[in-house]
Amino acid sequence: MGYAVFFIGHDKEAKDNNGNITNIRPSLSNSTREVIAGMADIYGYAKQSGAG
Repeated sequence: MGYAVFFIGHDKEAKDNNGNITNIRPSLSNSTREVIAGMADIYGYAKQSGAG
């Protein structure tokens, strides 16, 4: 079709008792995540470390 749609959002991190990140996922409601997941071909995650 020649079209691309990008969704940009925030993340939600789960940490264990030692403060280590164990899970990172989009901070969307379940119903919104299901709709976007049904349309998505690729998921990506980018994280900036340090001062930007």
